[in-house]
Amino acid sequence: MRERFRRCRSRRLLRTTPEHLRMAYSVLKNGQFVPEEVRLMQDIEAAGKVLQTCDDAGRRAELEKEIREKVLGLSMLLERRPRHKTRI
Repeated sequence: MRERFRRCRSRRLLRTTPEHLRMAYSVLKNGQFVPEEVRLMQDIEAAGKVLQTCDDAGRRAELEKEIREKVLGLSMLLERRPRHKTRI
């Protein structure tokens, strides 16, 4: 069932991706490259998980600062990104 969902989702994403970008996106996806926004979200999530289990006050402060900086960077990155209308 999940494989069927992935194939359906991939086709839908392919239809909504501009034709001139499809090959580049395909190469990046197959090479397991992710956009900067996705990498930042993964880093924020990982730091949050470490923060939940951290007992050292100094390390907690460092992690909280790191998370704040990454959230700010993500927000700025998303603000600069152009918004596209997608057709469904």
